[in-house]
Amino acid sequence: MERGSGPYSRHGDLASLIVSHTYAPSGEPLTFTAVPQNNTGSPLPFDLSLPLPLHTTYVTHSAGAFEAYALHWSGDVPANSQETVALYVTVLDSARLGDTISATAEFSVKGVAFDKSVSLAVGWRSHLPAVTRRHVAATSQ
Repeated sequence: MERGSGPYSRHGDLASLIVSHTYAPSGEPLTFTAVPQNNTGSPLPFDLSLPLPLHTTYVTHSAGAFEAYALHWSGDVPANSQETVALYVTVLDSARLGDTISATAEFSVKGVAFDKSVSLAVGWRSHLPAVTRRHVAATSQ
């Protein structure tokens, strides 16, 4: 398979990979969404592989098959359209503050392969304190 050459070498417009958070604590659910896009006037055949990111555990997926620790999807994306394929995971309890969770999806269209990557950091779950104002009634002396 060729990587990034030929008529589909300008792959920036053909796909995206999005993650639902910029940071997440252990136990937090995450969604990695791969979006193959077709901006042409005829259907395009796509293949997609998205391995399970380190520091996560598999929950479910929206389309395709999850085999050998990776989400695999193949299909024709209709003309001037896009598909959405999601991988739902949870951050492992063993993930430590500062660990990086990275995902790389490999897309292929008409035999030309290209990658899209995203990453996020394992961070704290923050809870802001509630600030209340206590009303004190005036007393007369």
